[in-house]
Amino acid sequence: MIKVKNISKEFDKSPVLKGISTIFEKGKTNLIIGQSGSGKTVFLKCLLGLFETNSGQIFFENSPINLMTTKERTVLRQEIGMVFQGSALFDSMTVEENIMFPMQMFTKKDDDEVRERANQVIKRVNLINANEKYPDEISGGMKKRVAIARSIVMNPKYLFCDEPNSGLDPKTAILIDNLIQEITEEYNITTVINTHDMNSVMEIGEKIVFLLNGKKAWEGSNKDIFNTDNEAVSNFVYSSDLFKEVRKMYLKKNKS
Repeated sequence: MIKVKNISKEFDKSPVLKGISTIFEKGKTNLIIGQSGSGKTVFLKCLLGLFETNSGQIFFENSPINLMTTKERTVLRQEIGMVFQGSALFDSMTVEENIMFPMQMFTKKDDDEVRERANQVIKRVNLINANEKYPDEISGGMKKRVAIARSIVMNPKYLFCDEPNSGLDPKTAILIDNLIQEITEEYNITTVINTHDMNSVMEIGEKIVFLLNGKKAWEGSNKDIFNTDNEAVSNFVYSSDLFKEVRKMYLKKNKS
């Protein structure tokens, strides 16, 4: 669990985050959504400890990150998995080597143990027979799977994903969404996803935090979002005609 208590962040005396409080629950897919400039990326970087907040606190379980010692922060970083927007794979490394890298850097396990664990997660994300391939030899969807495998190879307690569906076709995006949700449940991870993909919101948004001008304007689940009377979140989520029709059908079905 990650608890956010009244955090604010400003740059050059210009406020970006304004008193945000929420809880990201363990074993659930927690989504951060909002239009460009709403503060999503800054919020994610504050959660990761890349930015220090100006006020408020962020708790990992019951430990406030701003009061952690350097040693405690080092331990926390090893409990965090990260899926970057562009996958961030090493071009000079094979799929297997990319996935092994965090364990080689941060553990004292021998090569056989590291390789065995890497192959466990390779199998879990359905990348069989891709071990010796290089990033430029695989598709965008496969690169995302490699990134996910690398992010979970050290059995993290927390998983952060920054626009994990960026650049993917709709069918592949759904497969990646489902994979992230499955892994979240299986490993009982606290997963936080920064996204603008409304398909992700509808498919896996077990907890959604909607930011508007640096403030939390709404929160709820993908089921709650169909019934919300919050105009700002409705205008954002149902900006396309397709989603407007989906919402009409949902409300009509549940009234009858």
